[in-house]
Amino acid sequence: ENEEFEGEGFEEAEQESNSQGSVTENAVPEEPAPVKDAPTGTAAPEPTKPDPSTPNPEDAVHAEHELEMRGGSMSEPEISALLHERLVWVTATGRSVSRADTIAYRARAFTQQGNPAKQGVQVVDDHNVLIMAAVQTARGRVNRSSLWHYDTAAAPKSWRLRFRQETTAS
Repeated sequence: ENEEFEGEGFEEAEQESNSQGSVTENAVPEEPAPVKDAPTGTAAPEPTKPDPSTPNPEDAVHAEHELEMRGGSMSEPEISALLHERLVWVTATGRSVSRADTIAYRARAFTQQGNPAKQGVQVVDDHNVLIMAAVQTARGRVNRSSLWHYDTAAAPKSWRLRFRQETTAS
């Protein structure tokens, strides 16, 4: 069996800290820049609407929330759809955990208690979103960084967790 989940990893309680850590909060832009008035005699350009084929960063935030709230009880096909094929998860103890082990031990891996204390979202580019949060888990308080990638190779195309790193909050 996997030692990370059985021993030092998802199973072992880490020291709890009263400090919440700091998370830089960068909001995802919600509205386009205002359109300037057109010169007299010409029509104002139509405001641009989001392209439905372009990934929406808010969908990555929703996927993160879904994984945290239901990940431990999801079926294997449900959780597999949210985890990238090459997922790497670095736990607060510094161990790397594979996608297969995360799926196999999902009840231990997803033990978030309540909502994140602080959450920041940074759009890296059109296909990558970084979500940072201070989270209380069964192992103690951790600062968590999750990189969500819009996977165009997946069927259907979707946001999938590509990398996660947790650091014990101090």
